Amino acid sequence: MAEFDLVIIGAGPGGLKAAETAAKYSQKSVLVIDEQPGPGGQIWRRQKAGVSGFERAKKAGAEFWFSTSVVSSHEKSLQVLRSGELVEIEWNRLILATGARELFLPFPGWTLPGVMGVGGLQAAMKDGVDLSGKRVVLAGTGPLLIAVGAMLARSGVQIEAIIEQVSEDRVREFGLKTVRGLDKALQAANYLKALRGVPRHHDSWVRSVESSEQGLLVQTAGGISHEIECDFLGVGYGLVPNTELAESLYC
Repeated sequence: MAEFDLVIIGAGPGGLKAAETAAKYSQKSVLVIDEQPGPGGQIWRRQKAGVSGFERAKKAGAEFWFSTSVVSSHEKSLQVLRSGELVEIEWNRLILATGARELFLPFPGWTLPGVMGVGGLQAAMKDGVDLSGKRVVLAGTGPLLIAVGAMLARSGVQIEAIIEQVSEDRVREFGLKTVRGLDKALQAANYLKALRGVPRHHDSWVRSVESSEQGLLVQTAGGISHEIECDFLGVGYGLVPNTELAESLYC
């Protein structure tokens, strides 16, 4: 049994900032729980921003339990699994910073080895997996395709194509609305520079994936159909919030 005034679930950007602020301006106990072995969440995984946010929160007095998962939740208490042991935590206040996950829409062949989420590819790179020289196709919709594609390309990955479900006009309209500040404009320019020469197919989506002697054979549908060979296929259709814990607490 453990007791804390404030418990925060999630050590991503939101959870770290909440922990730093609460610990700094309150004399009461603050605990942060995360399933991952370290701070940063999906956004700041193994990055300086996550480490510095963690250090500031810890310096302010927050306590962290990593590699800890919530098993069940009740009014004013949680049961968590930590180091193989079940621990009950009583809290006075609870903050949920559980983030989001990718929306993955299934298609024939979506369970084959080498088919994964776009964010999954990004997380693998952040975790130190060497994909240099590998052929990758990114498909789905949203700005994450461009951001991850640029990161992969800078790491020596061969981006075979980006398959975007939305039309080119809608992508351009979204880009003009988003890239208004100088920082965002420079960031977008760097992304596009890294992806120079990469084919981008709009009004297109993955119809099916098959195994081949060379790896994966991706078949697309939409405006123009293509067959593209690759080693990895990353697919993502935006993000949806992780609401399971909130729902169990009747939020």
